[in-house]
Amino acid sequence: MIENYITLKSSRSYGVSTMFFPKYIRDKISILYSFLRIVDNFVDQYPRRIEELYKAKEFILNGIEHHIGDIENRVFNKFNALMRETGIEHEWIEAFFRSMEYDIYKAEYTYRELLDYMYGSAEIVGMCISRILRLDDSVLPGARLLGRGMQMINFVRDIYEDKKINRIYLPKEHREMFGVSELCMDSKLERLIRFEIELAWGWIENGKRYFSEIPVPYRIPIKTATELYQWIGMRIYQNPRSIMNNKIRPGYFTAIVYNIKNRIFQ
Repeated sequence: MIENYITLKSSRSYGVSTMFFPKYIRDKISILYSFLRIVDNFVDQYPRRIEELYKAKEFILNGIEHHIGDIENRVFNKFNALMRETGIEHEWIEAFFRSMEYDIYKAEYTYRELLDYMYGSAEIVGMCISRILRLDDSVLPGARLLGRGMQMINFVRDIYEDKKINRIYLPKEHREMFGVSELCMDSKLERLIRFEIELAWGWIENGKRYFSEIPVPYRIPIKTATELYQWIGMRIYQNPRSIMNNKIRPGYFTAIVYNIKNRIFQ
C-alpha cells in the first residue's frame, strides 16, 4: 500500500508507531498522513506547486474525485472517502490548508500566529486520528495538545533545515526574550531551544492526561509515538548543538522497546 510507504518515509516516529495499530486502523491513518505529506510538499519543495495546492483544496473540500490515476490523485480520492466514512470535519481540513498557505508567504511568526499555524498543521492531525479511532470527542483537547507539543519539538529539531527555505517557527517574542536574532548556535540559542522544549513538554504532559479515556489497543501506539517525541526532545535538551549535525530521530529498535514497555505497563 503506497500510503504506508509515504508515511514511513515522511516521519519515522509517526510511521513506526502506526505499525502498532490493527491493520485496518493503520491503513486509514496512513491515508491521512499521505494526504498531509503530499499537500505539505506542495509548499515545501521548490519550485513550489501553488496551483496544485489550491486545486487540492478545491477537490478535497468539495469532495470531488480525481480520475487521473497518479499516486497523488489516488491518495486524494482515498482521503475524500476517509472523511466521509469517519466524520473528519471540513473545518479541520480548511484550517490545514490555511496553515499550508501561510508557508507560502510567511517567514516568521508571533506566538499567537504560531498557535494558529499549529492548530491547522498539527493539532488537527490528532483530531482526525481521534475520528478514525472513533473516540469520544472529549479526548479532542488532549489530541490537540499532543499534536502541538510534537510539532514544537519538530520546529526546534529542524531550525536549520527550515532556515534554508526562509522559515523561522520559533516565535518572535521568544527570540527577543533570549536575545536571539540570527539563529547562530551560541549560549542564547541554546537557552531558547531548552525553553521551547520545556514548553512542548508541558503541552504533551497535559495531553497525556487524556490517555485514560482511550481504549488500551489504541492507547499503546499513541503513547509510544508520544514517548518517541519526548525522546527526541530530551536528546536535544541535553545537547542543543546536536541539531547542527544529523537529524535526531529514534531508530526502529527504540520504537519497539517503547512499545513493548507500554504493552507490559498498560
